[in-house]
Amino acid sequence: MTSERGLWKTTRTHLAPFGKLTRLESPIDPGLPDVLYVLRRRPTEWAITGLLELKELDRWPARAATPIRVPSLTREQVEWHRAWNLAGGRVFTLLQVGRDYLLLHPRVLWMVYERRLIRTHLSGMATLTWTAGAWPLAPLLDVLAGVRSYPDV
Repeated sequence: MTSERGLWKTTRTHLAPFGKLTRLESPIDPGLPDVLYVLRRRPTEWAITGLLELKELDRWPARAATPIRVPSLTREQVEWHRAWNLAGGRVFTLLQVGRDYLLLHPRVLWMVYERRLIRTHLSGMATLTWTAGAWPLAPLLDVLAGVRSYPDV
């Protein structure tokens, strides 16, 4: 099984040069995302703060028509992301499936929680997708910093 600890390490390795990432744990608020970030694309730009949830799956479902299920994704997390986003806050979920990565907006996360998306739909609705070893740092930083928008879903 892929470990969230490994995803945290990989995420930190790629994004830490652009700012600060802090791992969060809160038994008081079970919906709180895993990572608080403050990043800047270039040293002369303002830093942007946001939150990132880390989720992982070992592999895609064997059948193309099988809805994606993330067992560790809770209703509290989905509702927290939605409320934070509606209040104007930046929050995303980074989902690793095998060697694939998908950056998800809270609206897409809700559909994942409800098991309404198959692989092709999820990939098409993701804000960004990439494969291990090829992190798209410029577009990723643009999205996390609010410079580039996400698909309207």
